[in-house]
Amino acid sequence: MKQDINKIDSRLSDVEFVCEATSCERQNLWEKFHYGLGGGKCTCGADKYPHLPWEQDSMGRLIQVGTCFGHPVVISVVFAKINGLNVMFWENTSRVVDREMIQKWLDDNVSPSWDGGRIAHTNAMNFHHVIDASKEKERKCITNEHHKVVEGILTDARHCLCAEVGEIERVATEHLRKLYKGKRVKCECYDAFIGGEEYYFDTEILDIWVGKKYTEDDFYVLVKAMHKSIFAKQGDAPKPQTFYLRRIESVEGES
Repeated sequence: MKQDINKIDSRLSDVEFVCEATSCERQNLWEKFHYGLGGGKCTCGADKYPHLPWEQDSMGRLIQVGTCFGHPVVISVVFAKINGLNVMFWENTSRVVDREMIQKWLDDNVSPSWDGGRIAHTNAMNFHHVIDASKEKERKCITNEHHKVVEGILTDARHCLCAEVGEIERVATEHLRKLYKGKRVKCECYDAFIGGEEYYFDTEILDIWVGKKYTEDDFYVLVKAMHKSIFAKQGDAPKPQTFYLRRIESVEGES
């Protein structure tokens, strides 16, 4: 049954992971992961039990989740902040226990998620899920802070790079336009869009400009000239088309 958990205990709305554990199991987990006692390998695969900051809330609570044949079904809950993660531990404490009822209450009222949508419920045997979730949260906090710094620097760098490349293209284009735009030239070109077919022109250059190659630290030159495509219909007039320039052999009027 869905309840207003803030009326029960405001700490319930902050819970990020739920773990079923008896008081003895909680004590063992606290000793192993807060003080690193026990040695060997822990369930998460680490060589030793990792030290985790563990802040225990000394104020526990009894919550009645329902009734079974007139008897209250009650769980005892305690709260702890483990490596920055808000964890709620619970265990059965009533004379009558209905585990299905308890699980339904947890699903309806205290059901956080982690790892892309998995329900953040576990038990003492699988406490490594709590460890993993705390580390995931820690990574996100670090990423949120440092990722912005790094991305900001990279963005500035990209802007500088674009500005520098753009300036190179602009200056080079101005020089070429002064030399060749509007002049009749004999030149060799190729069309990258149809397999790099070669073209030899004796034509006026309508425009000429420079661009940077995407995959290389180099530049290319494009020219626009009147040309009748091999795909044009019979009787069609030549149209302005763009080609990659390989070389200019001569300019009309040169001595």
